[in-house]
Parts: sequence; structure tokens; C-alpha cells
Amino acid sequence: MTGAAPDEPKKLNERFGGAWLLGADEGFCPSRRSVSLAANRQRRHVDSWEEHSMERFIAGLVKDFESGKVGRREFCQTVALAAVVYGAGEAANAQETRGFKMIGINHISYSCPDYAKARDFYASVLGMESTPGKDNGKRANLMFGPEPGKGGSFIVARTAPTDAKPSRAVVDHVCYTIADWNEQRVRSAFKAKGLEAAGREGSLHVFDPFGYYVQIASAEAENAFRR
Repeated sequence: MTGAAPDEPKKLNERFGGAWLLGADEGFCPSRRSVSLAANRQRRHVDSWEEHSMERFIAGLVKDFESGKVGRREFCQTVALAAVVYGAGEAANAQETRGFKMIGINHISYSCPDYAKARDFYASVLGMESTPGKDNGKRANLMFGPEPGKGGSFIVARTAPTDAKPSRAVVDHVCYTIADWNEQRVRSAFKAKGLEAAGREGSLHVFDPFGYYVQIASAEAENAFRR
């Protein structure tokens, strides 16, 4: 490989404190001389990094390269692979520290006395689409947002089993965002379905057939910084 090194090799290079992974004139794959010179610099700091497995691995690889046990091509390929593995490990460690990064809600599981009533309400009032072939007489998937597989979400409306164990936690309402917010138009649409909406500027709510609080809002009115 020639030219600029990938991000992870650059990070690896910085971690080991020198330019021997980049090579001044030869891109990512350095000459034996540039590796040897940088390796000598690294040996002055061996006490500070030898205890780490990656550093020990790289030190051994440099030694084999200097002695001629591995060729330049093999050295470059091995360093590139080590950079990828190192980068993956760093990403995994960061994920463990910060937790996963959520990008949206996949689906909401909604149990009620009669799934069909819920299905009809969410389809007729909120315009959700019942997934073809997924209504089995006990549950239905109600899709909304982008198309399936491209960020769309859905509600799993199901008739609750009689022996269902009650949860100690409750999601007391769900707020749905719609585009091109127009409060009068939203109120009129609810009224046409026999529903009287209440709320505030940019946000209205009604109750579904089972008394569940359903909120409709604009993205501007309802966001984490304004609530």
C-alpha cells in the first residue's frame, strides 16, 4: 500500500510513539532501515509498554523483520492486520464504557384486551399499516415511518394472555412525530374520528380504545432539549 495510511494504523502509530508504521517516503509499508531506526527509539521506552500484549507482539515482529525472519511484504501485511484487530478492540472497549448507541425504536410491544380494536384504531387514526401475512388472529404488526429494513418502526398489538405476569414498570405513553405540523389540521383529523384532542402548542394527545395516552407532536416541539 502507498499514500496515506488508514485511520487505525495512524492510531497504532501514535500509540507506539513513532513514525515507523508510516515510513517517510514509502506510505504505510516502511523500509527495513526506517523500522530499525524507530525500533531503536522504541527500545528506550520498553519498560513502559512491554507489559501490554499488543506492544510485545509488535516488538517481536520488528525483531523478526530486522533479523530477516520475515520479509517486507509479510511484515506490512501483519502490521495492517494488527492495526485492524487493535482498532476493533479499542472500539469494543469504548462501547463497553459508553454503552450501545441507539439510532431509533425498532418496535413497541402493546398488550391489550382485544388486539383487533387496537389494530383498527392505530390503522384508521394514525395511518399505520398492518403488515400483510402477520395478523394471526391474536396479534398484528402495525408499521409506520420509513419502509421495513430502512429504519421503520412498528407496534406489535397483541391480545394479552390471561395469565400474563404484570410488570412493575410502565411506559405510560408513546409520542409519535409527524411531518408538516399543522395543529388545526391535526385537531380536525382527530375530530373526524370522534376524538377530542388536548395538549399544547406543537403537541396534542388522545386516548386509544383502552385508555392509553397517545401523543402526536412536531419534531420541533418535542425533543430532548425542550422537554
